[in-house]
Amino acid sequence: MKLILVAAIVITTMVAMARKVDSRIALLAGGAALTLLARDIEPWLAALGSGLSNLGLFAVILPATGFACVVRATGCDRALVELLVPPLRALHHGLIPATVAVTMLLSCALTSPAAAVSVIGVVLVPTMIACGVHPALAASTLIAGSWGGSLNPGGPVLAAVARAAGETPVAMLYHLAPAALLLSVLLALGLVILARLRNEHHLVTHDSAAVRPCAAQPDYLKAALPFLPLALLLGSSPQLGAWGGAWRPQGLHVFEATVASSVTVAVLCRQPWREALGSFSRGALQACIKVMAIIIAAGMFVAALEANGVISAIIAAVVGRQELATPLVLYLPFALAALTGSRIAPVAACLDFTIPHAESFGLAPRELSTLTFIGGVLGKLISPVAAVSVIAAGQAGVNVWQVAKRCALAVIPISLGLLIWLMS
Repeated sequence: MKLILVAAIVITTMVAMARKVDSRIALLAGGAALTLLARDIEPWLAALGSGLSNLGLFAVILPATGFACVVRATGCDRALVELLVPPLRALHHGLIPATVAVTMLLSCALTSPAAAVSVIGVVLVPTMIACGVHPALAASTLIAGSWGGSLNPGGPVLAAVARAAGETPVAMLYHLAPAALLLSVLLALGLVILARLRNEHHLVTHDSAAVRPCAAQPDYLKAALPFLPLALLLGSSPQLGAWGGAWRPQGLHVFEATVASSVTVAVLCRQPWREALGSFSRGALQACIKVMAIIIAAGMFVAALEANGVISAIIAAVVGRQELATPLVLYLPFALAALTGSRIAPVAACLDFTIPHAESFGLAPRELSTLTFIGGVLGKLISPVAAVSVIAAGQAGVNVWQVAKRCALAVIPISLGLLIWLMS
């Protein structure tokens, strides 16, 4: 009977988020209901305290989001779009893969997938539609490249995965790079195949005037500045060893790189210091309200599930059985990300509960963290409640469920193929 009530609360929570109830409110309310069912409030409050005291994530997420706001305020994001989009207009059959690559590049620079899609979608979506691509497929293509921010060492997802694996974000990036490259190629290929099967890549050609024009002369300096934190982090990393040396053998911290980059962007773009400080502060505050809040709310929801013995029962069922552990590690964050529309919250919550059992699963912490990362990435791509999906669908003028359906048709075969390969 208790499991039936738990399932009912979980389903109600997910339906509420699907009905566009704020994810933080839905998760907190669902967690509170599960806590009442368990008659034990201590795990729920402990998860709240743990989330609020997670200084490592705060030190990464807040300055990175602040830098993204400085970049937007100075127009550097628009300059990057104006530099990247014109070559896309000359492409035909390679338009979908190129759009995925460009969106990944911009998302990696801005760390926020919603910000990247908001910026580049206003140009790329009309461009793709004008080239004959179905509007829903154009939005799906943007979403397929929106996960590039997860590969930024200053982003929250890579920080959480690296922390669980006992690695630095830069070291984890080097480990994930081959899998990320393969995943992006498979996503682009999946969308190309989908477009051909559904005949959605050569529709009626629209007037090219519908495409928003870019500046005649791109600002190359502004276009390069969004990548400054990434360049500082990679250039100072021990793995690359480009510079840093004895004075900083471990490389720059994300906080140092993003703050230094924010100052540099403000100076080079001649932004008044009051405006620059205001932009940075608004970004940091936005990270507290949106990103950290949903991470904490999801952690509390998962803690409430654990208080009812659900996660312990799942983990106990697969301990020592690698044939079940691998699907669990991959599909648990996949399902949570698809239902919640968040990538970082499910990944962080799943890692908290699975890392202590990595040895019994037959997986090294780094391997487990990698699978959890991939599951969270793929799950969010098919979520109809994710902010990036809603934004892309709005830019294309289509229903978000049409976009989610096309993403799912490309993503689910990839996840099944990955699972079969891992278990073979």
